[in-house]
Order: sequence, then C-alpha cells, then structure tokens
Amino acid sequence: AYTDLTCGKRKRALLWALGVPDSQMSATFDRIPLIRARILLAEASMVCLVKAEQILQELLRFYSTSHVWYRQTEILVLQALVKDGLGQADSALATLAEAVKLAVPKGGIGLFMGYGKAIEHLLEKLGTQPELSQPVALLLTALATEDTTPQQGESGHGLPEPLTERELSVLHLLAARYSNKEIARRLVVSPHTVRNHTANIYGKLQVNNRREAVKQAYAIGLLPASTDLGA
Repeated sequence: AYTDLTCGKRKRALLWALGVPDSQMSATFDRIPLIRARILLAEASMVCLVKAEQILQELLRFYSTSHVWYRQTEILVLQALVKDGLGQADSALATLAEAVKLAVPKGGIGLFMGYGKAIEHLLEKLGTQPELSQPVALLLTALATEDTTPQQGESGHGLPEPLTERELSVLHLLAARYSNKEIARRLVVSPHTVRNHTANIYGKLQVNNRREAVKQAYAIGLLPASTDLGA
C-alpha cells in the first residue's frame, strides 16, 4: 500500500486503507497504522483527515510514556499536517513545534523529509518564532537538499521519475550490502525513513527487492561498474 502511494497509485492505496477493518489495523504493528494515516492524509478529504487524526492520537497515547523519541516525532509531524488540512492552523504549528524540539537536538532531521511542500510551508511559518528560528532554518536547508532531483539526461538514466540525491545515497549503500539499520546510522535518519526511501527506489526502478534494485541500477548506469554487487 505504501509503495502504491509513493508510486502515485493513490486510489489503490486508499482502497486498502479504507477496506481493512479497524480491529485488524489496531492489532498490527505500529508501521501499519502510520502508513494508513499517511494514505488518508494524501487523500485529504475531511472524512479521511478526521480518521487519520484518530489513528495518530491513539498511536501518540501509546508512545507518550515511552522513550522512543523518533516514533513520537513521526506521529507529531503527521499530526501537524493532518491538523493543517483540517484548518486547525494554530494547533498544527504547536504540534510541529513539539516535533522540532523533540527531534532536531537529537539529529532526527530525516524524520521531517518525504512530505513535500506541505511540511515546508508549515516550517516557514514556525520559523517566525524566535526560539525555533535556528532549528527550523536547519530543517529547511536539509529539505531543500532533499527535494533536489537530478535532471533528466544527467542522472535520470531514462527513468520516468529520477531518483533524488538521498535515494541515490541509499542505493549506493544497498549495493555495498549495508543493512537498513546501518544505512540509517550512516545517514543520521531513522530506519523507517530508510525503508521509505527504499520503497521509493523499488517503485522507481520497478523492482521488488534490494538485489533486483542493485542489478537494475547497474543495468541502467545508476551505479558505477566498480561498485560491489554483493553477489
């Protein structure tokens, strides 16, 4: 479902998000409710946003007593975007401020990536608050780098949607046989963010796993011939 969402097949992703009973969703690992919330956020209808807020509120209650700060940050960022979609501007900024204060001092900049212009607009508003101006400026700089997409004909290699610079970095580390956790440590992001980038890579290369991704990357010249395939 997440791959469908990132590859632009939103209707199919939404069918999954709305078609699975709540009882089954809540009985699964926390990745599933978060993915469901992201799909509902992408749909952006009022009923979907309300449902996404309910899911995120339940997840936040679960993690509020834990020390898993990056999970809390993921939820808070999504909550801020959902509240903004619901027209709750002040609450959205307050929620995003919590996420910034929680994650940026710990190096969790990658947790704010992958949400497009929506998160940038919120951060720009949040940056007007003097106490948050520096961490927000750091985030906006990182997001500007993340959004830089190679030009077709330079490093697009004929792909319908070229890989971003960060996705290319992940691809090189996949080829070097690093695990997701090792990639996360090297890029200073969460393992969840690495999984998101990996899903995007698979979708853009039209493959199903990392071995196929590396093989395809060699075939179209995204990886230099000197890189170890890891056979």
